Amino acid sequence: MFATQSSVVARLRRPSQALLLLAKLVLFTGAAQAATPTIPFSPDRWEIKDAELKEFLGQPAITGTAWLKDTEFENGIIEVDLAADRQQAYPAIVFRRQSDGEYEHVYFRPHRAGFYADAVQYSPVFNGVAGWQLYSGPGFTAGVTLPENQWVHIRLEVSGTQAKVFVGAGSQPVLEINDLKHGLSKGTLGLQSPKNGSVHFANFSCVAKATLPFEPPEAAELVPGVFMDWEISPSTRASDLAPERYLDGQSSASITWQPVKSEASGLVDIARSRKPVTGEASKVWARTSIHAQKNESIPINFGYSDDVSIYLNGRILFSGKSGFKRRDPSFLGIIGWNDTIYLPLQAGENELVLLVSEKFGGWGFMVRDLDAIYHDPSLKEVWDVPGLLGAPESVAYDDGRKVLYVSNFSGQCISKIGLDGTIVAAQWVGGLKSPTGLKFFGGRLYAVERSGVAEIDPESGSIVARHPIPDAVLVNDLAIGNDGVIYVTDTSKDCIFRLSGAISEVWFQGQEVARPNGILVEKDRLLVGVTADGTIKTIDLKSKSVTTFLTLGKGANMDGLVPDGAGGYLLSDYYGRVYRADAAGRKTLLLDRRGPRQYAADFAYIPELQLLVIPSLFEQRLTAFRLALP
Repeated sequence: MFATQSSVVARLRRPSQALLLLAKLVLFTGAAQAATPTIPFSPDRWEIKDAELKEFLGQPAITGTAWLKDTEFENGIIEVDLAADRQQAYPAIVFRRQSDGEYEHVYFRPHRAGFYADAVQYSPVFNGVAGWQLYSGPGFTAGVTLPENQWVHIRLEVSGTQAKVFVGAGSQPVLEINDLKHGLSKGTLGLQSPKNGSVHFANFSCVAKATLPFEPPEAAELVPGVFMDWEISPSTRASDLAPERYLDGQSSASITWQPVKSEASGLVDIARSRKPVTGEASKVWARTSIHAQKNESIPINFGYSDDVSIYLNGRILFSGKSGFKRRDPSFLGIIGWNDTIYLPLQAGENELVLLVSEKFGGWGFMVRDLDAIYHDPSLKEVWDVPGLLGAPESVAYDDGRKVLYVSNFSGQCISKIGLDGTIVAAQWVGGLKSPTGLKFFGGRLYAVERSGVAEIDPESGSIVARHPIPDAVLVNDLAIGNDGVIYVTDTSKDCIFRLSGAISEVWFQGQEVARPNGILVEKDRLLVGVTADGTIKTIDLKSKSVTTFLTLGKGANMDGLVPDGAGGYLLSDYYGRVYRADAAGRKTLLLDRRGPRQYAADFAYIPELQLLVIPSLFEQRLTAFRLALP
C-alpha cells in the first residue's frame, strides 16, 4: 500500500515497476481510451492529498483525492475512466478550482445509478459549501447507469459557462449544464473519491480548447413575482429554531447588511457571499422590503435549506426545517417551492426578514409572490370569464359567425362565447363525452371526445356524425389537413391516429411522440407537442421522419399549438406559460401564470383580430388578450 508520498516515489524508482507502470499508462487502450495522452498518477504530476496508487481491474489506478499540478484549466475536455462498486460514494471531477473552497465539480452517486435521476450531478462550491441541495433538476442532475466494478469512460467538456457530461461510448451527453455558477473562471483540476477502495480512477487526460461547438445557452426565465433584492447579515453560529428572537434582539441599524440579488429562479445562494462558521452550523438574517398600497394579505411561496424562521414587521409567522432527512427518512433536503404562507401586509413599507441556518448540502432560500403573473409588453388582457364554465379545455373560432366555441371537459358540452366574452350559450351542444380538442373546418366543428371525434353542424348546434377510434385510450387534440384527413393525438397510447373517411388507424407511435398533446398540420408536415420531453416535434407526412423543432424541457405539458399568422407559432405549457416561436424555433415567453395556477390549455388565436383566448381548465377560467405581433 502506498502509505506516503515518499514511499510512492521510492517504489516508482524501482526500474522494473516503473517501466511496467509507464508501459501500462501509455499503451492501455481499453473500451473508451481518451484521444489525448493520459497523465500518469505520479507525485511529480499530482498533489496526492489522501489517495492510494494501485492496480485495479488490470489498470494503473488511483483511489482517493488528488490535484493536478501546474495546470490552469479554463475551457477544454477532461476524460477519465471510472470504476465503482455499489457503496455510498461521491466520486467527482473537480475543475476550475481556485482554492479549497471555490470550484466547480461534477460527481456521481454509484449507489443510485440506474435507479434515480440524480446519479450524476453538477454543483458549484462557494466558501467551502457544496450546494447540491440548491442545484437539482434539469441542467444539474441526471440519471445514468454505472456497471458495478467495470471501467466506464467519462468525458467532461467545458466551454464558457457551459459543460456537458458524457458517459460510456454514447455520443449524446447525459447531462448538459448551461449555467456554470462560477461564471467565466479558471483554475486547477482534480479527482475526489473516498480512499476505501469503493471507487477507482484510471487513464486521466485533459486538453485545452479555446472554444467547443456548443449552442449558446438560452437566457434563464425569470420566475414571476420572485423577490430579487435582499440584504444579508454576517454569518454567525446557529442556535435551535422555534422560537427565535427577532434579529437576536439586535436593532437593524447595528447589523452590517450586504446587498445581494437572487438568480432569475429566485434562488439566493448565501455561500456566495458569506462563509459559514468553521465546524458549526451557521445562520444569517436576510431582509427585504415590500410596499403595499393598502392593508392586504398576499400568499408567498418559498423554499429554503436547511432551517428558516420568517418574520414580518418584527412578528414571527413561520418556522420550519427542510434539511437532509428532516421531513421524512427519504427527504434529501432539495430546495423547492414547497411551502406557502400569507403575509398580512400593512399599507406602506413592510419588512420581511428570514433567519436561514445551514448544516450541510447548501445554504440558501427563495421567495416569490404566488399571485404574480408575467405579461410580455405585447400582451394586454381585454376580458376575463372566471368560474362560469365547466373546465374549459379548448377554443375554436368560427369566422363566419364571429363566435368562439369552447369545450367543457367536466361539463360534457360545448359553449358558444361572443368575441367580447359574453356567454351566448353555456351548453350549446350537450351529450359529449369529456370533450377536449376543437377545430373548425369546412363549415363544421370537430370535437375530440373519449371514443373518437364528434362532427357538429354549427347552424343547428347538433351532432351530425361521430367518427369512432376503436383503439383510443386518451385521445386529446386534433388537426385537420386541407384534404380533410384528421390527425388525433392519444396521450396515453403514445401515438397519433389518422382518420380518413370511415377508416381509423394508428399513423405514428413510439417514444419519439411519448405523451403527445397539441398538434398542428401544415403543408407536408405535422407539428406535435410531446410532453414526455417537453418538445415540439415535426413529422414529415410522407417519410414520417422526426425532428425536434423547439424545446421547453421536461415538466412542460405541451398543450396549445397554433400558427400566429405571421410565419411563426404560438404554443402553451398547460401549467400556465404561453410562448411565441419563429419559423426557426426561437421562442419568446409571452405569459406565465404558473404561480396562481391559471393554466393555459388548448387556446385559439385570431390573427386578424389580434385576439388570444386561453382556457384554464380546472381553474374554470376563460381569458382573452390582445396580442400585438410585429
